Amino acid sequence: MHTSRFLRGLAVAAFVSVMAASAVADIKSFNAAMKAKDYKAAAAAAASTWPGLDKSRKDLAVIAREFGFAAYISGDFAAARTYAQAAVAGGNAPGEDAGSRIASEVLLHMADLKVTESGEARDRLFNALQASSALPGIDNMSYLGANALVSHDLDRDRWKSVRASAAVAETLTGRGAAYAAEAYRFGLVGSMAQFMDDRDMGSYNGLLSLSRRLREAINKAPTDEAAAGLVPIFWETQAWSMTVASALRASRDFSAAKVEDGATAAGQAGDRAVRLLYPPRPVGVCQAVRSAASPSTRYPASARFQGLVGTVLLSLDLDSAGKVTKADVLAAAPEKHFGEAALKAAREFIYIPSQQSPQGCSLAQENMRLIVEFTIRAQ
Repeated sequence: MHTSRFLRGLAVAAFVSVMAASAVADIKSFNAAMKAKDYKAAAAAAASTWPGLDKSRKDLAVIAREFGFAAYISGDFAAARTYAQAAVAGGNAPGEDAGSRIASEVLLHMADLKVTESGEARDRLFNALQASSALPGIDNMSYLGANALVSHDLDRDRWKSVRASAAVAETLTGRGAAYAAEAYRFGLVGSMAQFMDDRDMGSYNGLLSLSRRLREAINKAPTDEAAAGLVPIFWETQAWSMTVASALRASRDFSAAKVEDGATAAGQAGDRAVRLLYPPRPVGVCQAVRSAASPSTRYPASARFQGLVGTVLLSLDLDSAGKVTKADVLAAAPEKHFGEAALKAAREFIYIPSQQSPQGCSLAQENMRLIVEFTIRAQ
């Protein structure tokens, strides 16, 4: 699960500062850029404003946090750390409550982690996020910090650390409706890390539970648009469930465990899940099966998760001759390398009508689902 995947759905609010009328003109530029969510422009305005700003202002901690937020989003982590240090130093100013002080600390430690990549900075950020999780609600700073923490641990394959950081991140995001999808994603990361850490049934059971909760959430979402935001996480959960089941089955007596059929389970929960997850095949379209002449899928030689079963869920478009005109990865577990290998093979697949297909049907179709499994390499 790549770092960019966490930031893909980021919806940060524009922080509009309340500042004295005597502030320099660049303050207005900063506010306008933040309102437009142009964080690079906001960071540039902050950089030009900060040197001449009165550092004795009572609201300096508020300004410093907002400047730091913009700098962090724009990728200037060193500047974000400088602003955060000022915000932390002004933590005792009037109006600085516990939540504000913790937000300043989160900003400082996540910026420091980006600059130094040290274990000490990681642990300080973890502790600050734990403190934030004890408060009601969630702020954008803590959400960014949670992303930074989990991504840092994931990039280093530190599975015990990932389990701990994902648990804190799930707790934080689970308290804000705007972050519901991210809460499910952090739950998936935690279950994946549990499997990578100890290879036991707990991770599999956790994935099945998460899959059920996602189906329920899809059906209960207020709009189709809100439900659609959960669909990619559902597919990732399904892919990991299949991968974990296959790996455990290969290493022990796991014959009693079975991955639920998603379409059946979704149908029991309601029609929206079936419609969004498994689009019905239009009348006159063939049930397509892969031709024996299609190439086989090769296990990627450079796979980071060497020796694991890999599961990839694909969505394919076919033309009337049964050739693949478009292939997209719905989910891959593990993601690195396996998705690329499945796509490379799928683009060469040829499909023919199944024996159950009606006479005269067309092979041309969109969004056909395909599961590709990579077997464990012989040692």
